Amino acid sequence: VMMPGMDGLSTLRELRKFPQTAPIPVAFMTANAQSRQIDNYRRLGAIDVITKPFDPVTLASDICRIWENFPHNPRP
Repeated sequence: VMMPGMDGLSTLRELRKFPQTAPIPVAFMTANAQSRQIDNYRRLGAIDVITKPFDPVTLASDICRIWENFPHNPRP
């Protein structure tokens, strides 16, 4: 969410403006994880939020879970 130059929410808004990038699924990783903030990220189009600090041991499986639950996930 917090990045130099353009933050994550601004990046998401920009991605959603163009047909080529609009469908790209976006998950946020942030320490700003109060419920109203998470609701706002999802309302703006994030598919999920990974909160910091995160567990590096489970990060890959957390990302897989998010991807598997994404409704437009193309299955191989």
